Amino acid sequence: MKKRILAVLLTAMLAVSVAACNKDDDTGSKTESTSETAPSQVTSTQGVELDARIKDSVESVIGADVLGDKTKGFINKFLSDELDVSISMAIPETDEESSQSALTIPSGYTVSFGFAKNADNAVRVNLDMGLIKLDMLGNKEGTYIINSDEKTATFTKAQDQQSSAAESSVSDSSAELPYGIKKGSIKNAGEGEEKFGDGTYSYEAYSVTYDPSAASGMAALAGGALGGTSGEESHADEEMTVKLYFDGDNIKGFSFQNSTAQADLIVDKFSTTADASLFTIPSDYEITEDSSGLGFLSLFGGNTGTASSDS
Repeated sequence: MKKRILAVLLTAMLAVSVAACNKDDDTGSKTESTSETAPSQVTSTQGVELDARIKDSVESVIGADVLGDKTKGFINKFLSDELDVSISMAIPETDEESSQSALTIPSGYTVSFGFAKNADNAVRVNLDMGLIKLDMLGNKEGTYIINSDEKTATFTKAQDQQSSAAESSVSDSSAELPYGIKKGSIKNAGEGEEKFGDGTYSYEAYSVTYDPSAASGMAALAGGALGGTSGEESHADEEMTVKLYFDGDNIKGFSFQNSTAQADLIVDKFSTTADASLFTIPSDYEITEDSSGLGFLSLFGGNTGTASSDS
């Protein structure tokens, strides 16, 4: 059970990247579409409006009065033109013997995930799962898999069909939400204050129904990394409580808990500015091209912008 819930969490960490890269940039100017530059429309129960670019779509699948003010503020910040985020998650210690592949995360290891994007929607992703590490830079042309130890970068050209496939999966209004979350199942579970990580913080909580066996490409990878058996077992829907923790309006982390397990994601960094060096390949790196077309850009919807090489 712990491995299944953690597999969902690893998938969610990468799903965050999808949300950022698939935002609609054609709904008006950046100044007009951000909630920070326009007066908020205050309702009887809530005082923060979601960014206009995603408000209608989010409220159509979740509900207009489900998300709390701080959660909506966090989502709005996530849609900033620039972003630099670092998240960590400790894998529980276990005495279980593992017979899984080299993808398995070592017991007691702290997984780290970094995500950055710039105004051109180029993205940089770092993932450290112990025995496997990924450093990736993506743009509209394709994906660079970076090896900083060897000072190399392998480039994979973007495939046109990846973008259309991502768009078709989102456009089906009758489909379930991604990553096994049941449409209409997200409910507000209240707010409060409690200890989390290194301090005591306020939280906004939500209940979610999800299918732990739902497998996309990353769900299968996450399940394998945690020693799971995605696709080999039949699992009933599960209930999960998700809490977002805040220090004022600043996000501090997330907790995910079902009937048998809990996992915490600590937000180590959340900045709405990103250093330009994150989106360049150093000039002394050797760049080679992978013609197989099996890069990782499909994980991010294919909708990315511009990266460059130092010269």
